[in-house]
Amino acid sequence: MTLTDLKHLFDYLERAQSRFSMRNELMFKLLATTGIRRSELVSLTWEQVDLVNETIRIDGKGKKNEYCPFIHT
Repeated sequence: MTLTDLKHLFDYLERAQSRFSMRNELMFKLLATTGIRRSELVSLTWEQVDLVNETIRIDGKGKKNEYCPFIHT
């Protein structure tokens, strides 16, 4: 996927008004910007999200934990 394609996808997702549009936007942005695996994304829980420190703990392969920064608005 080219950068232009990615921008088009993000623009579309930001304008979408479906019931799951915010979830879909966040999922695609996490996949595209963090490099996490699909399995890591779908297994995320609220306990892994730290709103105070603005990080997400990613439980990766081999029981390795990584922390991804995020900016929530």
